[in-house]
Amino acid sequence: MRRIVPIKPDRSQPSRRAVSACALIFYFLAGIFAHAEPLPYEFWKSHEAAFNELVFSRTPGTYLPLAPSLEPNAFKLPSYAGAAPSGEGICVLGFLLSADLSGDARVKPLLTSALRWSSPEGIPSNGIGGKVATSYWYELLPAVLLSQLAMRHPESAEMDTNLARMADRYAVIIRELGGPQADFNQTSFITHGSQKGPVINGRWNEPDSGAAMAYVCYAAWLRHHQPAHLEAARWAINAPASRLKKSCRGVKSNFLSFESFQIIERTDRPAQQACSISSTRGTLGRYRYLLWHVQPSRDPVSHKLNNTFYGEFDVYAQP
Repeated sequence: MRRIVPIKPDRSQPSRRAVSACALIFYFLAGIFAHAEPLPYEFWKSHEAAFNELVFSRTPGTYLPLAPSLEPNAFKLPSYAGAAPSGEGICVLGFLLSADLSGDARVKPLLTSALRWSSPEGIPSNGIGGKVATSYWYELLPAVLLSQLAMRHPESAEMDTNLARMADRYAVIIRELGGPQADFNQTSFITHGSQKGPVINGRWNEPDSGAAMAYVCYAAWLRHHQPAHLEAARWAINAPASRLKKSCRGVKSNFLSFESFQIIERTDRPAQQACSISSTRGTLGRYRYLLWHVQPSRDPVSHKLNNTFYGEFDVYAQP
């Protein structure tokens, strides 16, 4: 089994000690994408088929069978080989959606098991039964996966009902967070009980949660055309742009700000990037797609990657 080794920041230079993990991962991916060639669809299709065979196989072995049971009411997948068989919602739901998209007919009887990762009140979770999460991530990723499954299977009344309930819940959260001025700069949100309200753990915030809530609400609106769902989706999807405008005006914000990148001293600041797209005739126009080609730089002596990159923006348009 391939072992994943975490990337650790270079601590040898003080100027880099506060570079966030996000920036390091971005540099790493930039190097990969700059040199990687697109793999053909057949490559991904064959790997999907191989993983499906692994899940559905009943052949015994070390850590096998991977799925302890293929019964709809008992289907689980471990987070990794050798882990507890209880599994995680993001693992099971991801597999169900992936196998369904690939057209594997064996997954159809298992689709109803997806609802085990949501409560009757429409609270999705990474654990069975829809327990309230302490991080948006472990609730909203299952919510998005459940929404996609519901959109793919309109014949399932249970999935459709769960989609509507999730959207109802997120519409309430979005309104509680400010409606048209919704602020998602927290870690999670509890809708019931004495601890009702935003959850801030003091270590990280998840402002991108608004995009996931918008996705669920919009998916439900496409099915049921409830005005409240569309309104909530619009408020949530516009929140990041609103926070960016505030940040640019000098208002303290943790979204795309120095605080969010753990910048304390000037020497902690990562390299700045700027780009202007124009022509001798002025504005080029409005475009839907921009191709950003990223190429990492190398030290001129050692020829090793030195954690910086150069970007090139290309605008393609008809003359």
